[in-house]
Amino acid sequence: MALVIIVLLITCINIGNLLVVRNAGRVRELTVRVALGARRSQLIAQLLAEAAALATVGARWPAW
Repeated sequence: MALVIIVLLITCINIGNLLVVRNAGRVRELTVRVALGARRSQLIAQLLAEAAALATVGARWPAW
């Protein structure tokens, strides 16, 4: 049971790190979108949708 918890924790940390790295690399893109008139709520919705999709795939991957 402890091994399963450790693997799950490592998976969660990896997904979190992936999100941080992806978003750090997209600062310029988000800045351009704001300059072109995108609302903050639209950007947040897009980032949340991408995070949810990645989390879903990350959570379901071992079951494949």
